[in-house]
Amino acid sequence: DVEVFDTTAAGEAFNAGYLFGLLRTWEMKKRLACGNTLAGLFISNSGGIYPSLTKVEQHMEEIEHA
Repeated sequence: DVEVFDTTAAGEAFNAGYLFGLLRTWEMKKRLACGNTLAGLFISNSGGIYPSLTKVEQHMEEIEHA
């Protein structure tokens, strides 16, 4: 769960995460998880700032092991 600050461009953030996984040849489930994670982190920040790749990867690992 994330605290929503601004949902503007959430879809674009999801697409960016999904395409990142596609370029890395990840399986569908991991691509979707990356898109969801990036979008979730994106909407919890102000100013439309994308989170770092490290933060996205850490968040994905936390979810995977939860």
